[in-house]
Amino acid sequence: MKIGLINNEGGQAISMPENRESAEAVAKYANETLGGIGGRPIELVVCKQGEDANQARDCANRMVEAKVSAVLMTSSGQGNSMVPIVTGAGIPYVSAAGQASSELTTPGAFMWTAGLPCAMTSMAKYSAQQGMKNVTAYVIDVPAATAGGQAMGAPAFQAAGVNLKVVPIPPGTPDATPQVSAGLADNPDGVVVIGESTLCTSVFKALGTVSTTAEKMTIQPCSDPAVIEAVGAENLNGTKVKVDPETPGRGRIPHRRPGACPGRPRRRRGSKDPPSQRSRDQPRARAAGRPTRRRGSVDPGGYRQPGPSSSARC
Repeated sequence: MKIGLINNEGGQAISMPENRESAEAVAKYANETLGGIGGRPIELVVCKQGEDANQARDCANRMVEAKVSAVLMTSSGQGNSMVPIVTGAGIPYVSAAGQASSELTTPGAFMWTAGLPCAMTSMAKYSAQQGMKNVTAYVIDVPAATAGGQAMGAPAFQAAGVNLKVVPIPPGTPDATPQVSAGLADNPDGVVVIGESTLCTSVFKALGTVSTTAEKMTIQPCSDPAVIEAVGAENLNGTKVKVDPETPGRGRIPHRRPGACPGRPRRRRGSKDPPSQRSRDQPRARAAGRPTRRRGSVDPGGYRQPGPSSSARC
């Protein structure tokens, strides 16, 4: 069975070969241990694109030519360049989280999580709960992210009674201090970071060097161990990370109330309050990447997790 894999890899600004390596390892495990899919060995058809619209379209066309059974996109902001080609050929397009409008609205495109809309909505509700009035979002400057931040993020925050300012940052920016400083000019109550590990590192380093008391919120890629090591746990303590839960059981999808955010953890009878309902006081790390932990606390490598998703619904 041919499965197409498109990965953002080899670009000057963004390159995530670890996603492809993980997919290759999973396919190998499935073939050797599970007999592939339905007894049919998995053959990965890999195409690398450097977050460039032309390269993305080329990869989509290669998948059609290869007649793959489905296309897996690991992570990209070029969904609008690929989805019409893949789904137009009758091939399912699958990704973990949708960013582009075509990924979220096209029949034949399947997302495992609610993606950027849910992240922005949950952060908006969390911001309102904390009494924030102004929030700045530092967003990687790729079409899906910047357009999504304006088209989905701004209305979500406005509906929650919070003003959102979107500051785009070009991919691969080594020092985001100028953009971060500009975003803090209005003295926001909170800041949001949306991007991949390289941008996360650049923005959080800049936030650590400027004077701000704004509460930090971000998405799961920014909790990558490489980010924590580069930035230092002391600069990430208290950061709220919007995460998506693992599905419990053997392929059983947990029941959720209508409108519930996929990132909101379920509570079992007799369970303790989720992390966001405990005291907001967070112990500081003894050393970078080695946080002090409380009994029952969640430890993603230096700061609290999850945050907005555990206290807000989409």
